[in-house]
Amino acid sequence: MKNDFLNILSPDELASVFSLNYDQLAKIIYGYPPNIKYKTITIKKRTGDDRVLSIPCRKLKHIQKKLSEILYTIYVQKPPAHGFCKERNVVTNAQQHLDKKFILNLDLKDFFSSIHFGRVKNMFAKMPYQLPSNVATVLAQICCHDNKLPQGAPTSPIISNMISRKLDSNLSALAKRYHATYTRYADDITFSYTCSKNKLPTGMLTYTDSEVSIGKELERVIVDNGFVINRSKVRLCTPNQRHEVTGLTINKFPNVKRFYIRHIQSMLYAWEKFGEEPAKKHYEKKYADTHRLRASNSLPSFRYVLQGKINYLKMVRGKADPIYRKLAYRYSICIGKPKKFLQEDGYDKITNALYVLYNHVDENHGTAFMLKGVGLVTCNHVVESLKVGQDINGLLDVYSGNNPEKTLTLEIVEKFSNDDIAILKIIDKEKKEHLQYNLQLSDNLKFKTGDKITIWGFPEHLKGDSPYYESCAITQEKKNYLEIKNVYMISGTVVHGMSGGPVLNQANEVIGIIAFGRENISEAKKTIFNGFIPWRIPLKKTKV
Repeated sequence: MKNDFLNILSPDELASVFSLNYDQLAKIIYGYPPNIKYKTITIKKRTGDDRVLSIPCRKLKHIQKKLSEILYTIYVQKPPAHGFCKERNVVTNAQQHLDKKFILNLDLKDFFSSIHFGRVKNMFAKMPYQLPSNVATVLAQICCHDNKLPQGAPTSPIISNMISRKLDSNLSALAKRYHATYTRYADDITFSYTCSKNKLPTGMLTYTDSEVSIGKELERVIVDNGFVINRSKVRLCTPNQRHEVTGLTINKFPNVKRFYIRHIQSMLYAWEKFGEEPAKKHYEKKYADTHRLRASNSLPSFRYVLQGKINYLKMVRGKADPIYRKLAYRYSICIGKPKKFLQEDGYDKITNALYVLYNHVDENHGTAFMLKGVGLVTCNHVVESLKVGQDINGLLDVYSGNNPEKTLTLEIVEKFSNDDIAILKIIDKEKKEHLQYNLQLSDNLKFKTGDKITIWGFPEHLKGDSPYYESCAITQEKKNYLEIKNVYMISGTVVHGMSGGPVLNQANEVIGIIAFGRENISEAKKTIFNGFIPWRIPLKKTKV
């Protein structure tokens, strides 16, 4: 197909590619009135700005889809390009910028509209394609509308990448010269740097605490390639900020933002509690108010949107991710097609052993877990104002993270202040029978740097939230930190509310307890360490 297309010598031969003669092709691209050839609609972006879509008529769309398939066979993907590319996506784009100190994000203004008819025709007529001028003209007529590349046509994504090949080469060379990493996802351009602030290349950017400006060399490359920088969307992520690339956070690994998971949870909760139809009506009212319509001017299906969000989470976090698996399982129950395989890992066993604590005296919340042979375990600093044996009914709320209606009445039976651990006992005996989920203490409590672990807890918890889970590794042992004789630093992120959560080895056995980290997600500067206290209390000293 590739060689046949590049050997086309006339518009007649081009028409035959679409199983048409030239008169039939000409009627579609020249004979249809503009309002029949394309339907133009305006939708709202998430930012509130307008996005104009030009949707081709059925016959032209069929031709464009066929042409797009052919162009993908002749287009050689440049390494920095990740948008509209086979086997590449927002995740592969974000992965290129992991473990960098500075992330520079910028957008190209009116990306599709800036690719006009002449640029498309010249691309087909010149190297490397070198098609005859009259063939290049017809191809440009198929791909363009109102003298530009229309957003909404099947050919526009691949054409934009073909046009941007020179831009990708030039920006890659510039990035290499300044020891930076460069990627492009459609009109979203990202550079990342490992250097210190005072060594950021001025040819690419200048940075003060209040402002970032694009350097003259970088701007010249973009302008020389026929594009314009959207200055309102120039962003620089510094070492102490959340790093974000194409909508994903990348401080540790590519991940969705927390509100994205909460949105899925709220949609599922509405479906489970009220039924699909009421949940759908609530969703439609919400989206109608913000005018976020599809190209057909209709609201997307509630079920379709929810499934799409869960599939996107799967793409970003992976199909083995327990949060994805839990949400996907809930969705499968809602549609009446439960997928049993989603329950086959230890997710349910772990999450059912986790509890949320709220200390009304200190207005402080944390995490607790049931430990076999011990009882309910949390950090001492979560319940520091409460005393052993004290009546804490009304002072401490404790409920299951998986089921907020499942509350417990407890008393504190022992505190180990030097190890920041507290142990509680369940008072209501009738509820003990239902506490079948317990975590097991590991027989091996010796650790070393590089050991893989998982951390669990309820950061910045809202009722109904699923437990937070993160795979990470031990990075170092630290002596006498926070007046505790030895603790372990980890690569994961600990946020207020996770204190008291379990640290598990790869066998899902408890090896320690989360004890310190960041005050909250937006104040990363407050604590530079994230870590846990190893379990070192002999079981014989504890009370169930």
